[in-house]
Amino acid sequence: EGNANAFRILTHQFEGRRKGGFVMTYSTLASIVKYPFSSQLAGKKSKFGFFLSEEADYQKIAGELGIIRLSKPDEPLRYARHPLVYLVEAADDICYQMMDIEDAHKLKLLTHDETKGLYMLFFDEKRKNALKKFAGL
Repeated sequence: EGNANAFRILTHQFEGRRKGGFVMTYSTLASIVKYPFSSQLAGKKSKFGFFLSEEADYQKIAGELGIIRLSKPDEPLRYARHPLVYLVEAADDICYQMMDIEDAHKLKLLTHDETKGLYMLFFDEKRKNALKKFAGL
């Protein structure tokens, strides 16, 4: 599971230039956990955010940030999402849309003008005008 592996890698204490690994803030770490559920729920939920081996790490982060625990003490860990997760998801969606347009252009499914038109939809009129002046569009 990619999501849980990302959390594992980013919280791993490895030897390197900086003691302790990546040394990310708790907010940053919580913002990448799209599915704040333990791997123990893997059969009930299609995705999970951390492995059993990283549960203590996530519990500490959640406790420090005040993330609401949704599971009962005798159940596998399940938390509410950190608010920044929604911003990360929105950015992820935007990036995928941009890459889909680029891929369609590369495959000659879209012309240059069609591609430019789709990209320009991401901007309001003020920014479109600034881009036109800057890039000679």
